[in-house]
Amino acid sequence: ALEDFERTVDWKARTAGGAAGSALPAEGPARSGKRALRLEYDFSRGMGTRALYADATRALGTPFALKLWVYG
Repeated sequence: ALEDFERTVDWKARTAGGAAGSALPAEGPARSGKRALRLEYDFSRGMGTRALYADATRALGTPFALKLWVYG
């Protein structure tokens, strides 16, 4: 696993197109362990393409695959 969100890693939200939001590890439903990355977003502001990016402050390397489990 590239990231399991069990360790403290500083995540920052980056937005585009006037969107607002946050990206924080939180306790709750998770594939394994007790934590997952929680994304909160508001795409009702701005115009055109809006996006929320979750950026880690440590290098995650070059992933060769991406698997996501989405809850909610």
